[in-house]
Amino acid sequence: VLLCKEAISTLPNERTALRAKLMAAHARALQGLGSAEEAARHAREAVELARQVGEPSTLCHVLDSVLHMSSGPAHIGERLSYAIECLEAARAAGDLEKRMFGTTRWIYALFEAGEIAGVDRAMEELDSVVRQIRQPQYTYVRAGFVTMRALLEGRFTEAEQLALQALTLGQRLKSQSAEGIFGMQMFILRREQGRLHEVA
Repeated sequence: VLLCKEAISTLPNERTALRAKLMAAHARALQGLGSAEEAARHAREAVELARQVGEPSTLCHVLDSVLHMSSGPAHIGERLSYAIECLEAARAAGDLEKRMFGTTRWIYALFEAGEIAGVDRAMEELDSVVRQIRQPQYTYVRAGFVTMRALLEGRFTEAEQLALQALTLGQRLKSQSAEGIFGMQMFILRREQGRLHEVA
């Protein structure tokens, strides 16, 4: 926190990309210390400054940082808004990595809000990005969302097959979270099937 404050204090009092990025970093540092309200205030100021700077890549960077901070049902609307803005800025900047990030955050927020029709639209965007970016780790991310969608629709047999496929891909990529994600998926699946004793 002190390093961020010192770095910001040395900058000219102007609206610059560097100031916006440092303000976002300061907000994340504050959150790490447990100063949630102060962190949220600084995060919003960083986003507003990034908008004023007018560089899509800077706005992407700041929103990327800020979106990692927001959690809980009280902030679903803000996360949804920021995710869409990040996605739009990433498109303008031609940044596929940030576009992927914005899309996944958009999907998470839609799932949390229960906007399933919106999830389906966002999944089309995700499919497009995954095809363009051609990175196995993002194919794995997509597999998790597809499995989640099948679970929500009650397509349990298909969901189990998808979860197993995702696990195989995750293990091939040496993902440290693959087994944990699969375990959660199977817990939800067996619970809905009335077969929770099989995983207990």
